[in-house]
Amino acid sequence: MESSKWTEEEIQKQLEKMPPVKDKRSRELIFHEIEGRLEESKHSKKITRTWIMPGLAAACLLAIIMILVPGTLFKKEVSAPSLHENSMDNKMAGKAKDQVKEPSPAAQPKQSVKTARLEEQKKPAAPQERVKPSGPAKPETSADTPVQRRKVKVVAPPTVSITAAVESGKYHPPMTMKALNQQLSSGKSVVTVAYSDEQAQFVVPVSFLVNGKGTYVDKVENVLGSFNPERVGLQPTFLNKAKLTEKEGSVVVDLPPGSVSSAEEALLPKILNYTFAYNKEYSNVKFMTDDKPGYEFSNLGPKEEMDINRSIGGASYLYTSPSGDEFLVESNATSFADSAGSLQEALEQLSKGYKDQKLMPAVPDGIKLTATRSGTMTAIRVDGNDLKNDEETRKMMDAILVTAKNYGSQSVSVTNTDLEAVGPYDLEQPIDHVAVVNFMNVK
Repeated sequence: MESSKWTEEEIQKQLEKMPPVKDKRSRELIFHEIEGRLEESKHSKKITRTWIMPGLAAACLLAIIMILVPGTLFKKEVSAPSLHENSMDNKMAGKAKDQVKEPSPAAQPKQSVKTARLEEQKKPAAPQERVKPSGPAKPETSADTPVQRRKVKVVAPPTVSITAAVESGKYHPPMTMKALNQQLSSGKSVVTVAYSDEQAQFVVPVSFLVNGKGTYVDKVENVLGSFNPERVGLQPTFLNKAKLTEKEGSVVVDLPPGSVSSAEEALLPKILNYTFAYNKEYSNVKFMTDDKPGYEFSNLGPKEEMDINRSIGGASYLYTSPSGDEFLVESNATSFADSAGSLQEALEQLSKGYKDQKLMPAVPDGIKLTATRSGTMTAIRVDGNDLKNDEETRKMMDAILVTAKNYGSQSVSVTNTDLEAVGPYDLEQPIDHVAVVNFMNVK
C-alpha cells in the first residue's frame, strides 16, 4: 500500500477550511436517547444470562441421563438384576435428580418450553422413574415375634411331616378319642411333647398330628426341630438339646455335658413321662453323654436310666401363658399341686386352682360337681349357677373330661345342665373319653 503524500500540517489546514458541523438537537433530547440506549443494553445482557444458565443446566442433565440410562438398560437386557442392584440404581438416579434440577418453564422463552415438552413426550420413561417391585413380603415367623427363638436341633427323617391340627387359636382344647380316630384313619398319628412354663414350675403337654412313617421317637424329634414353643409362651426343654433314638423298647437320650439345668432337672421325670408315657412301646429312658453311657446330673448325680411312669394325670387347671395362649395343666404335671386319691376329690379341686402359680380353676364359683362311677362309665351331675353354651362352659367341660379320663373313665355323661350341647359336645348322650390334651397347629 502506498504512503500518503499529505503531511500533518497540510491535513490540519484542509480540516480548518471545512464548514463547522453542529448537532441541532437539544441537550435534553440527546440525554434521553443515550439513557434509552443504556437501558436497551442492560436488557440485552439480562436476556443473554437467562439463556446461558438454563442451557448449561439442561446440558448437564442430558449428560447425566445419557450416562445412567444406557447402563441400566444394558443390565436389564443382559440379566435380571438382583434386589441389591435395583436398590443401588434407584439411589444413584434419585441422587442425580436431587443435584441437577431443571429450570422452571417461567424462566425460559416460550419456544424453548414448547420444544422441551415435545421432546419429553417423545422420550421413553427413564428406568429410574419406574416403580420397581420390592420383592415378596417377608413371612412372619416367630423371629418377627418378640420372643427370641432358641437354637433347636432338626433331625427329622424325610418321611415325617407335621400337619395342621383341627383346632387353632389362643385356647388349645383336648381331643376326644372319637375325633382322634377320624384323623388316625387317614394315616396320621399323634405326638405329644412336654414343654415347661417360664418359671419351670410345671410342664405343659402339647399334642400334634404328624404324617409319614417312622418310629414315635423319630416323630418327637421332628416336632422338637419344627415347633418353637416360645411362640405360644412356653419354654424349650432339655429334649431340645438332646439326640433321641430308640433301642430295644427304650428311649435313648444323648445329651451334651452340663446341658440340663437344675430347674430342668426338677422337672426331668415329668418331662419324660408326659412325652413318652402316651406311647406304650417304651418302658424306660436310657441316658448317654456324647455317645457314652450315663449322664451326670447336678442334683440327682450320675444316671444311666429312668423308668417311664404312666400314672400321669390328676385334676386339670387352666394356664394362660405370657403370649395369651391357654392350656390345660394337670396337677401331676406340677411340682407343688396336691394329688387327689379319687375322681370325686379331683372334681372338688377343679373349683380351687393355684392362683399364685397361675393355675386358674376351670369351674366357676357356685358350681358343684358330683361323680357316680359304674365301671368305666362315669356320670357327672352339675349343680349351681345357670350355664350357657359359651367359651367359659366349654373350658369347664374340657377340664371335667380330662380329669375323668385321668381316673379311668372311658365315657362321661354330664347331666342337669339344661343344655343340649356345649361346644362340640352333645350332652344328650355319653361323651367319648379324651385321648390327648392341648391339641394345636404347627405353623
